[in-house]
Amino acid sequence: MNFPDLHPLGASGTMPDIQGSVDHRNLPIEQVGVRGVKYPVMIAQDNGSTAASVGEFSLSVGLPADRREPICRDLSNS
Repeated sequence: MNFPDLHPLGASGTMPDIQGSVDHRNLPIEQVGVRGVKYPVMIAQDNGSTAASVGEFSLSVGLPADRREPICRDLSNS
């Protein structure tokens, strides 16, 4: 290995949670999100009936510098 002193696993033998660590740069993110989320929808018709369809959505949010939680985690719990 080129760098024998560097090991991808932390001292505990587990991979460190980089995404969950504090971002010391303190930079906000203007826009982060997901595209192509497909979700079943019911569309109301003028005659009172409904039509089933599948909508495709894009979801995004701006994040302040102190927030680094992936939006995908929130979607998976819905």
